[in-house]
Amino acid sequence: MRISPFFECFRPSHEVFDFLDELTEQNPEFMTKYENVSISYEGRSIPAFKISTSKDGEEMEKKTLYTQALIHAREWQAGAATFFIMASMLDDLRAGKAEATDLFAKFDWYFVPIVNIDGYQYTWEVDRMWRTSRHLVERHGQHWGVDLNRNWPPEEYFNLDPSDVDAETYPGEYPLSEPSTAGLFDFITSLDGLSGLVDMHTFGGVVLRPFSNQAGGGAEPFGSRMKALGESVRKALSTQPDVQYISETGAFLYKAYGCFDDGMFLHYNLTVPTLTIEVEGDDFVSPQSSIRPVGRNIYLGLRQFAHEALTYSKFVEEQYSDTDTDTDSEDAELDASSYSYSYSESNSDSNE
Repeated sequence: MRISPFFECFRPSHEVFDFLDELTEQNPEFMTKYENVSISYEGRSIPAFKISTSKDGEEMEKKTLYTQALIHAREWQAGAATFFIMASMLDDLRAGKAEATDLFAKFDWYFVPIVNIDGYQYTWEVDRMWRTSRHLVERHGQHWGVDLNRNWPPEEYFNLDPSDVDAETYPGEYPLSEPSTAGLFDFITSLDGLSGLVDMHTFGGVVLRPFSNQAGGGAEPFGSRMKALGESVRKALSTQPDVQYISETGAFLYKAYGCFDDGMFLHYNLTVPTLTIEVEGDDFVSPQSSIRPVGRNIYLGLRQFAHEALTYSKFVEEQYSDTDTDTDSEDAELDASSYSYSYSESNSDSNE
């Protein structure tokens, strides 16, 4: 399906879901649709799709990965890459390609291809450069939506510097104030065996890891492991001389509060790797001819992320195992929550 004419141009949401529904119907053994995992401010359903080789009733211990796109409405290229990846995974599973069958022997993969469905529709009908949700509030004499990538917990790191919040990054009244983010948070945290999350964005060719809300990448040993993970994904994405990604913490771009990747990484106490991938390009508006090459490249990056997520999970298990057996240490029992709120002090001199 990756050779489908669907990928010859960018598509509005109804065409996207028609295409993904067709993929689901054609591949019932591999793809499942979840119709209403969340709901938008304007009442639109936000669906998810699972790609898996697990059979109904089959007892298999698999880990879970999650990828979302278009939390910012104007970032069409990130969405198109995600749709392309979903089609590519199904193509490779149907063809019995080892890289796909081996991957899905270990993982189930969930996708929410359009998070900001109201805003995405608005970019097609009214304003191509619209970023936020359609829950309009008045800011600076104009009406703007809520930035859904500033609306995530925890409370401790939400909107810490309101003076810096401009119209396009208004975070809402409180974490998960928006029905779309609240529903997605409930859905994501209900997933068993969650081992990695990726948030797809446009543009710049950057692999971003937590944190955006301050300098540093997390308490050790987690910060170093995340740095290595990000570097591995960066290498997988840098496939051509003219396509060279960089890997950094989110604060490398600018400090921000309430971001999805920070929120989920903290929620899981640094034990579930979370990345933001800013796909290659130099503008929010990309040529249609770039859809397939960018999609192919991001597919390589996500496959590498899956391998790294598995390694990270084993690393986390070893941390717990080593601590549980170290009975001579006064602090032998690993308190994961301590990692989520002590990383600032332990990395105060580390601004990547």
